[in-house]
Amino acid sequence: MIRTRPTPAPPPAPELPTRTRDRRRSFAFGSLGVACAAVAAAIAVPAYEHDRARTQAYAEIVRMLASGPREVALAGRFGASGRAIVGDGRRMSGFIVRGLPDPPAGFVYRIWVRGVAVRRSPGVLERTPDALEILVTNGDALERGTSIRVMLERASLETADRFPRTGMLHGTIG
Repeated sequence: MIRTRPTPAPPPAPELPTRTRDRRRSFAFGSLGVACAAVAAAIAVPAYEHDRARTQAYAEIVRMLASGPREVALAGRFGASGRAIVGDGRRMSGFIVRGLPDPPAGFVYRIWVRGVAVRRSPGVLERTPDALEILVTNGDALERGTSIRVMLERASLETADRFPRTGMLHGTIG
């Protein structure tokens, strides 16, 4: 007589749904971590670059001051004052202003150099944490100019002509 053995019960099925859920949860948390890191980098990197550019501008101004610069005093409204500097072998120009009020939204302080046949803007002043407005440019920004004006005007040059400009500081190039 042949005896039959009872067949053993199959092992329980692995808990795939739980494992899949754990993987999804890990992926979600990992994705969230990557997203947070990306947002932090998007905020920190431009701020770092901005601070680095400001530090370089200060270094350029110091270098210009050390090289026997050509200077023009700027005086104006609200007790604001400043200097235009051309130094470092006339390869760099800098503008430093203190005492300007915060510009309204959509407005900037733009430098204008004027002369007999010259009217040009080397750029816009940038506010620093220590309440200075600075601009550093390449070349002799005062070349062929007779006066410098710091104007409060619309940020966009395309719309600036349609809105009044306000003169904030003035200097005579001698």
